[in-house]
Amino acid sequence: MKKGESSYILNPNALDVDASLANLTKRYGEALEKQYPGWWWTINPDEDGGVIYIYSLRLSGEWGYVLKTGEVQDDAHEKAAIRAGGEILERYGIRRGKYDRELLQGKMQDLRGNFIPDITDAASRQQKKRRDQDFTRAVNEGTAKVIKRDTVQPDGSVFREIAIKIGGDDAGIDSTG
Repeated sequence: MKKGESSYILNPNALDVDASLANLTKRYGEALEKQYPGWWWTINPDEDGGVIYIYSLRLSGEWGYVLKTGEVQDDAHEKAAIRAGGEILERYGIRRGKYDRELLQGKMQDLRGNFIPDITDAASRQQKKRRDQDFTRAVNEGTAKVIKRDTVQPDGSVFREIAIKIGGDDAGIDSTG
């Protein structure tokens, strides 16, 4: 390495091993299951191998942790994965450790039934964007329904009622408006 060059590989195509990414994800999965058993860990490299996504499918397949492959390729003791797994659990208000169904009781869920992580340290713009995405996804999946009813008043003006129906059946809801 020449003076002034970075020791990190910045281009995923420059990774210096045949199946290193597969081995790294396998090692990370095993380390997470050993450290935090039962959380259904999934470790997904992106198509180019530049990053690795870590999720607990017991909590969410959408919210997880991202590690840059170039920064963890020499992580012989899987410390980055263990740190990421612990951070994921803590974001959901769960102590680090083995899965127990009781740990999920009383945890907040979104309109679609997914557990909600604590992202209050994220920018408010990012938080609002995520809430909007969750709501739009729930409407598209049918988990939430926007109901609009217009009523013409005696003076000719229009009174508009807007309601959001979450889950369940449509009994008692008139959505003809």
